[in-house]
Amino acid sequence: MKIMKKFFGLSFLILVAIACIGKVSNCLIKPTEKPQEIIYDINQPVRVGDVQYTIKNAVTRKRIGNDYYRLHAGDGMCFFLVELQCANFTNAPITISHLMFYLVDDNGAKYETDNGNLLSLQLQTHLAINNCKVNPNTAQHGFLVFEVPEERNYKLVASGGLWSNETAKFYLYTSN
Repeated sequence: MKIMKKFFGLSFLILVAIACIGKVSNCLIKPTEKPQEIIYDINQPVRVGDVQYTIKNAVTRKRIGNDYYRLHAGDGMCFFLVELQCANFTNAPITISHLMFYLVDDNGAKYETDNGNLLSLQLQTHLAINNCKVNPNTAQHGFLVFEVPEERNYKLVASGGLWSNETAKFYLYTSN
């Protein structure tokens, strides 16, 4: 009788273990669906973390700057200027940095802003987004500039902050 109880008890434990392993392996085998990526349009306000971005315009130029400091894009390249507004929805001032943004082309290549290009833009009397302070419940309007290959499609990737893992992508259609 004791042997049968031990046998049934041990058999029960083995069946429970097999059932649990089967459930775990089913979870591991099931394919996971990736959420569909959302890409926003120009003039569509999008909140990313505590910041709301609105891309106002995008234009390309072969040169930027003024008579004293002018930059020319390299062969086959252009300057891609992105006009945007950044609104702060926190209770404290935040800093919006050009490092919170980059462009991605159709091939997946990534393009970052450049401080020299931002300086040239500032001299052209455009406010460059470069470590701008934005007070609570206010917005900052400005520009980003990228030097990129001509005749490609680009998306702007905007981060919710330097330490944020939240991002939003925007289609950029140029109005030359």
